[in-house]
Amino acid sequence: MSILPAERPLADAILAAGLAVSDDRASRLERAGFADVRATDWAILRLLPHGGVPVSHLARPLEITQQATSKAIRSLEHRDYVTRLGALDDNRVREVWLTARGWALLAAADRWAGDHHARAVDRWGLHDVRRAATLLTGVVAASARYSGPGRNLRSG
Repeated sequence: MSILPAERPLADAILAAGLAVSDDRASRLERAGFADVRATDWAILRLLPHGGVPVSHLARPLEITQQATSKAIRSLEHRDYVTRLGALDDNRVREVWLTARGWALLAAADRWAGDHHARAVDRWGLHDVRRAATLLTGVVAASARYSGPGRNLRSG
């Protein structure tokens, strides 16, 4: 039995909202000088703001292979968002660190997120924005197709 679009307004609304928010962020970051950032980059970048992370520790939370992790890191490194350095206690261990450009990207993304939140609160009020965030978090957690933060790296 096929489900018609009129019978699945929640799924359509979630997909449309996700695309609109993603496009809005990408446009804002492009205007800020970060046109080369891909959606798949965020899976790694979100794991790095608290200091160096060994390459071997990134594959597990990303739910991708060590080889795929290294490839994604090389791409970020080539675009000057991250660098790999030897760990202080063991130079054989390579840690991934944000570069100045990586920090600038995260700062621009944080500014966008704050502006986006403020626009939403102005339009719908803080209570409804918080309620929407809670509902959407629940939708993501309950989704049978959700396979973790690295899911986009497998297809990218």
